[in-house]
Amino acid sequence: YRDARANRHAIRARQRAEWNVGADDILVLTVGKLSQRKRASDVIEAAAICCTSKAASKVCFVIAGDGVELTALRQRVQREQLPVLFLGFVNVDQLTKVYAACDLIAHPAAADPHPLVMSEAACICMPLIVSDRVGAVGPTDIAREGANAIVFPVGDAAALARIVCELAADPERIARMSA
Repeated sequence: YRDARANRHAIRARQRAEWNVGADDILVLTVGKLSQRKRASDVIEAAAICCTSKAASKVCFVIAGDGVELTALRQRVQREQLPVLFLGFVNVDQLTKVYAACDLIAHPAAADPHPLVMSEAACICMPLIVSDRVGAVGPTDIAREGANAIVFPVGDAAALARIVCELAADPERIARMSA
C-alpha cells in the first residue's frame, strides 16, 4: 500500500487507460461482497441520481466485488445505462491498483464494525464516504469526519449522491481530504 501511494499517479494513469476511463473523471470505488448488508444497491441508486446532476457528468462508480446481488445490479446498470464499472472479484494482490486509480471510496454498509477497506483506502489517501453504521469513524480512528471522511445516514442513497456530486464539483476539497 505504501508503494501504491508513492506511485499513485503512474498506477492511476495505467489502470484508467486499461479501463478506458478519462484522467479527469471522478471514480467512486466500492469494495466488498455484493450482499444486502453491504448495500451496493445504494451505490447504484446514487449513480442513477448523479446522472441527473451536471456536476456529476464525469463521475463513474467502480464496484470491486462479487456476490448474490451482482446479476441484478448489472441488469439495472445496463437497462438504465448508468456510469458504473463492475470489476468483479479483485484479488488482494491487485487491489492496490484499483484503490490508486480511484478518487473516492463509498462504503454504504448497513453494518460493518471496522472494515478493512477503510484502512486500505486511507493508506492510499482516498477520501472516505461511509454510512453511519460503519465502524472506523471517530476523531482518532481511520475515518475522521470533517477531515478525511463524510458520514451519511445508512440507506440514504440521495445523501450519498449529493456528497459525491459536491465532491466531484470541488477537486480542492478532494485534495484536502486526501491529504
